Amino acid sequence: MRRIPRNLLIALLSVLLVFAVSCQSKADVEIATPVIPEVVPEVIEEIEPSVSEPEQKPAAAEAVPEVPVSVTYSYRGYELKLEAYDGYAMVYYPATATEDDVEGFLKLEAEKYQVEDAVYRFVSDGILRIDYPEGISAEDRKTLADTLASDLIQYVTPAPVVEPDTASVSRYSYGGYELVAVMAAGRTSIEYPAFISSGDVEAFFAFENAKNDYASIGVVYSIEKPGSAVLTYPETYSKEIVSKELDALVNDLISYITEVPEAVVVPEIEFIEIDKVYSYGGYTLSAVIIPGSVTISYPQTATAEDVETFIAAENEKYDLGSMGVRYTLPESGVAVFTYPETIDAETVAAELDTLVSDLIEYVTPAPAVVEVVMPETEPVVKDYSYGGYALSATILPGVVTVTYPSAATEADVEAFIAAENEKYDLGSMGVRYTLPESGVAVFTYPETIDTETVAAELDTLVSDLISYISL
Repeated sequence: MRRIPRNLLIALLSVLLVFAVSCQSKADVEIATPVIPEVVPEVIEEIEPSVSEPEQKPAAAEAVPEVPVSVTYSYRGYELKLEAYDGYAMVYYPATATEDDVEGFLKLEAEKYQVEDAVYRFVSDGILRIDYPEGISAEDRKTLADTLASDLIQYVTPAPVVEPDTASVSRYSYGGYELVAVMAAGRTSIEYPAFISSGDVEAFFAFENAKNDYASIGVVYSIEKPGSAVLTYPETYSKEIVSKELDALVNDLISYITEVPEAVVVPEIEFIEIDKVYSYGGYTLSAVIIPGSVTISYPQTATAEDVETFIAAENEKYDLGSMGVRYTLPESGVAVFTYPETIDAETVAAELDTLVSDLIEYVTPAPAVVEVVMPETEPVVKDYSYGGYALSATILPGVVTVTYPSAATEADVEAFIAAENEKYDLGSMGVRYTLPESGVAVFTYPETIDTETVAAELDTLVSDLISYISL
């Protein structure tokens, strides 16, 4: 059992309740000075009983249940109820409040009022019993409860939060572009089009600093990222002053970017014409190069489709389009190429030499494949006989023709060859066969296999055949 100040009993409940609430603003509560009633022991006068006559006992009166002091406190949607009897009280509070919350508050109250000795225990979640000396009047119990409730509200109500001054936003538009300034205490963030380079921004701020000596009044700028700059200054400058200075800065900016630039003298480009002539295979190609343009005359025997196919191959090879090169075919035998004039004519002439070299390679037919006729090879003839039957084979490079008795059916021949293929995997060696007519089988094989090797393999095949038909 734990001891608490007697006048804190009611506060316990309030604590739990208020702790469960998220308090955001301070309530105006008048705090009553706690009244701790003095308990005066009752003096009972002793009366000697009469000896002669026995005392008459009155009839037992029916017990009347005690009516407690019942109070209910509400705060920010939560409720706390106290039933204070003579000698103890029952407190009903929101179960969201923890025992630690209650005990923390009671400790502070005990220190504040220097009250000792009251016993309490937690009956269950949200129910607390407090035992204290008997003899405290109902009125005093109610006063004590109100005082502790007031203390509790102050205990759980946080100090008012001073919200920071909200930022002010100013927007400026000029020439279809927008500049946004967010002003706060001691700092203004400026958002501008991100395509403006950091160098341009720094040049403008240097111009403004030289004009207004911002550094001497504590104004410093920084560029955080493309399109974003920050001005910092003493927080003592009001928003009105900063806003006024910002308007002046934007006006200076508009004047800065709209100043008439000094006349730029563009040097006159000397007109250069380069003529090139190329000949190949009895045909002539000529080109006239001037700044920004090349006109090429080529044999009219070349169709527009031929020209377009060649140019497409060149574009894929050199990515001419990305360099700004374009072409048209205004008439048969004429192609006009345009290119940026920043490319000088000499460079174009060198590139044209490369293009013509590619063209010659493109139109030159591939060398004809000369078929080499190998001298006729004498065939290798093999004859075999078994059981009165004869088999002959003629071996040439890449082919073997086998003649066998026509008594053997096509199905018989195919069954035997299938068995051989399964045994030696002839197909993987490139061996194929056909049965062009009854009694004739033709085997083909890679010519890289010489006829002597084929003859030896044929001997093996015939040996297998004899074993096959002897089963």
